[in-house]
Amino acid sequence: MHRESNLATQYQPYQTPWLRFEAHTYALGFENAYRPTDADTITFGYRRDEHRFDQAQQYTDKAQTQIGPMQTSPRVGANNAQIVWRHKLSAHTELRAGIGQKTRFPSIKETYSYRLGQAIPNPALGPEQALNREVGISGVAMGGLKYDASVYWDSIKDAIESVATATPGISQAQNVGTATNKGLDLSVQAPIGNVWLASLAYSYLDATLGKAGLVATNAPRHWADVGISWLPSEATTLSAHVQVASRRQTTTNGLQPVGGFTVVNLRWAQQLAPRLALYANLNNALDRNYQFSEGFPMPGRELRMQLQYKL
Repeated sequence: MHRESNLATQYQPYQTPWLRFEAHTYALGFENAYRPTDADTITFGYRRDEHRFDQAQQYTDKAQTQIGPMQTSPRVGANNAQIVWRHKLSAHTELRAGIGQKTRFPSIKETYSYRLGQAIPNPALGPEQALNREVGISGVAMGGLKYDASVYWDSIKDAIESVATATPGISQAQNVGTATNKGLDLSVQAPIGNVWLASLAYSYLDATLGKAGLVATNAPRHWADVGISWLPSEATTLSAHVQVASRRQTTTNGLQPVGGFTVVNLRWAQQLAPRLALYANLNNALDRNYQFSEGFPMPGRELRMQLQYKL
């Protein structure tokens, strides 16, 4: 349930009436793991989802003093299932393969929000269905090196995407046909001596949308994280991570790309007591100017401190 109202300003000296939006999602599922041999595990899961929008409202006059209903889509149901096979090649190596169909219903914001004048609502927006396929291998090699590698191929029917309209700066969430995501994920973690730990993660993504003339947004083709951690004691960890991402598109018409970037993040974790820990993060330590969306720079150098107590 979402409610919103505009506070009084010098241009509109009164608060507008409250709008109300409401939706419900119900889900029921089960999962079972079957072991035909000591080396093999087959896991199967099924879930039934039901979704409906119960209420949506909008202002019906320019002064925003009158409220009227917006169109709501009918109740929608979806069947979701997944099966994953895992096979132990050895005591420290496991092979896996899986396929699954999953449904994502559009949110209230995607369907009805004007996004402060930057979007057009779309009450006809429907759910998207993804068919996910993945094959991977993971394990521990000599010296304690941990690794994981996987390749995947996703087909997304009726993919939901924020599509740029003919009016500059205005978009609308639409179902754009069958999109595809193809890629691979790699990760390695290796101890160096007794007090150092090195890590490397890399992702490659080839994303396309299912409608001619549209490009996928927020999908850099290359992303990597290189890290080094120093553990001088069981209670203390000091880490440095370098994150690298290639350029990405921020609008489906391809007219507002942002460049790639490299940022450095530092972290200190200190266990003060069995249930009390202190965390300090210095994000973007080199104060780089970078963006995920064109025209909206990310924060510069930022220090965050957190004190955590576990009950």
